[in-house]
Amino acid sequence: MASSDEKFGTELGLMHEVLIMGRKVGADREFWKTLSRGEDMFRRVVELVKEMSELEAFRVVVDYSKPLVDMIKAGKYDWGCDGIIPEHFPFGKAEGSKEIEIQIVHLGLEATTREVLAELDNRGLRPATLAELLALGAQHLELQRRFWVVALDSSCRNSAGHVFVPSLGATGGMRGIQMCWLDQDIWRETYRFAAVRK
Repeated sequence: MASSDEKFGTELGLMHEVLIMGRKVGADREFWKTLSRGEDMFRRVVELVKEMSELEAFRVVVDYSKPLVDMIKAGKYDWGCDGIIPEHFPFGKAEGSKEIEIQIVHLGLEATTREVLAELDNRGLRPATLAELLALGAQHLELQRRFWVVALDSSCRNSAGHVFVPSLGATGGMRGIQMCWLDQDIWRETYRFAAVRK
């Protein structure tokens, strides 16, 4: 568990990123002065951010005992990945169905896997599993046409020793599931991360 000093350091880092993003969209010194002096205005900004976060939450029913092949079939994907197989991801041993809420976390900046996991932890979230990602893809078919969504809690290692994690997305309007190379360890700002409340 991170100490209060580590959490404070993480928050300072996030504030730095907020300032950089703010500059990109026109938030100058006067903007921050105004925001820092107006409690009501700050509250409205906080409420807006929370509201937008809630819009990126999806209820899904996950059958953890369902075989992987059936989970993929339920998603009706136009294309798939040869590496997403039962030998790499053994399913069907956990408890049955459960309704959960999957949050789609967008950091809006490039980040390492470690930074992503730290941010999820700060928000009281854990990364989604492949089973949860597949349930999301099957029950919210159009979501992945908007952006790539990654499940960091499930991974596999190929014969060359590289580690990969599953993701949902679309290419040329066609929905699919693929593996992302985790060894590269830098996520572009366009990626989103599927997460579940701890």
